[in-house]
Amino acid sequence: VWGAAGPDAFDCSGFTMYVFRQALGVDIGRGLEDQLGAGRPVGRDELRPGDLVFFQNTYQPGLSHNGIYIGGGKMIHAENE
Repeated sequence: VWGAAGPDAFDCSGFTMYVFRQALGVDIGRGLEDQLGAGRPVGRDELRPGDLVFFQNTYQPGLSHNGIYIGGGKMIHAENE
């Protein structure tokens, strides 16, 4: 759900914010830009479980979606309603 940050509904950055806060006690910010700036970039071949994965041009131009890498080429994310 657009703009939702849990625990009953999430958008993508609300989901990642909630998981990091609940699981690690870490505040990574609410928006995609804040979360992108909360860490350091790594290459696709360097991803480790728990890393944030960002996408661009999914439903709007530019930075538009994120999720949490869980290993094995998979991620968890708030995909749709």
